[in-house]
Amino acid sequence: MDVKTTFLNDTIDEVYIEQPLRYEVKERETHVLYALKQAPRAWCARMDAYLQRLGFKKSTSDPNLYIKRENDEPVIILLYVEDLLITGIKRKIQKCKKMLIIEFNMNDSGLMHYYLGL
Repeated sequence: MDVKTTFLNDTIDEVYIEQPLRYEVKERETHVLYALKQAPRAWCARMDAYLQRLGFKKSTSDPNLYIKRENDEPVIILLYVEDLLITGIKRKIQKCKKMLIIEFNMNDSGLMHYYLGL
């Protein structure tokens, strides 16, 4: 699953805007560069909260790995930036995808043919 506009899926409470150190321009104090450094963190926090509401448990060995078991049938989700890799029994995967699409604007990329160039 590919999340569209991943880092625009959450609100950010505070944005600090200032000129970068060593690049200050004295006569242009009101002109600044800014970056939403907290956007990835906010995205991960929102996805984490949503997956836990759905009953997924975060792995203790990998903070991007989530597992949910229903009737001894696991569904496993791995977060990788704006992509979600989902594995498990087909009907459970389809149910999971429907729940994710309700909350987030996503595309189903289909079956995974390679991962990280492998």
